[in-house]
Amino acid sequence: MANNAGPSRRFIISKNLIMMLVVLVAGLLAVWSWFSVNKVVTANNISVRSAFPNEIGLAEVDYDENGNDRGPKTFSGKLEFNTDVTLTKDCTGDGESLIVPSFSIIKDKDTATKKGREVSIGGAWEDALSQTEVEKIRNVNPDFAEEPRYIEYEFYARSQTKDVTLASTSYLSASNEHLNDSEIPAGKKSSYGNFSSDSIVGAVRVALLAQGAYVKQGYSSGVATTEKLEFHNEAGNVPYNRHLTCLWLPRPDIKMNVSNTGKTNDWTLERGIKYAGQTPIAPTDSQDNDITYFHTYYKPASAGTPKSPAYEAKWNTNSTQYQINKNEGVVVQKKTAGTDEHFVVTTKESVKSDTHPVLGTDFKASSVSESDHLRTSRLRQDAENPDSETNYYVYKYTLRIWLEGEDLESRRAMDGGQFNLHLEFK
Repeated sequence: MANNAGPSRRFIISKNLIMMLVVLVAGLLAVWSWFSVNKVVTANNISVRSAFPNEIGLAEVDYDENGNDRGPKTFSGKLEFNTDVTLTKDCTGDGESLIVPSFSIIKDKDTATKKGREVSIGGAWEDALSQTEVEKIRNVNPDFAEEPRYIEYEFYARSQTKDVTLASTSYLSASNEHLNDSEIPAGKKSSYGNFSSDSIVGAVRVALLAQGAYVKQGYSSGVATTEKLEFHNEAGNVPYNRHLTCLWLPRPDIKMNVSNTGKTNDWTLERGIKYAGQTPIAPTDSQDNDITYFHTYYKPASAGTPKSPAYEAKWNTNSTQYQINKNEGVVVQKKTAGTDEHFVVTTKESVKSDTHPVLGTDFKASSVSESDHLRTSRLRQDAENPDSETNYYVYKYTLRIWLEGEDLESRRAMDGGQFNLHLEFK
């Protein structure tokens, strides 16, 4: 007959089981992220259009086989970007610096469920990667496991005046704007409540970075080739001497409310929220709906090693030892956009509950440093008319789109969310 375990042994076994259980629970809580794993958000359509093609022209970037910029392709009035990019995780930042901070372990499951993970103030951080960066890395290291944290596209714009304006008609919309009613399409209902998974648009952020350029183009059979490309540089400005020119919160009209019942399937969604305040001040949790009209994010208190051409060149070598730019022990601090000159939010006048809002006001998107001394490029008005040339100011734009981890709609990930982005320049 088997011997029964004595009291001491039973105590040791119980203690070990408890310790194993604690370790298991801690491990489970440690993997809670802002944006839950195995969730997919897709950009259905991203388009950039010129309202006045004769005055503002747009061109794709002509990349070589290594992904290096050879200059603009032929200028036209509209661009459509390839949108086979999905996001399964989020990041945080101001558009110029996008990072993945470290997190504190939340030991209470209820808190973790409702609030998501908490950023470790004073902790380390690492660079978020775009889909183009991930692709470059995988070209030399197919086993690279990191997924892109944000979407990035580059394009050129030319203008007969020095100012390029993001038109008030620009917008970001859900794939289906029936976000919280009985018309939610099949497969779109969120597991958190009676609203569409496309409500993820409330967490989407858009940024534009601009850099002045001088371009000399040649044409062969109507196709443009760049004969000379020079970027306007400013000492000490990184990366690539680009300037953040626009940080846009396009869908402040949406706010998710966490249920007080303790459940996670009866949350509600408010639509058509208009900013009631008179001046942009840093929000607090007590400001309720107005908080959706601010962009709260985390950024390094001091910059780490910036991405540079030499740093990115590692992706084009035979080395498989690429490491994400990590900055151990650099303090992360919380910021709120609202008074920054680059920050723009969809106006309350353009917000309606029955359709997607538009930007609502024109916004200058061409600001570069005065020290750039931007000069004009003499370019053909169109590829078919070789004798018609006009002086244009040329800018290279970097468009970035991400899911802001500090936004509640992102913390409560919604699987299958889709959105459309339309930018119009004039």
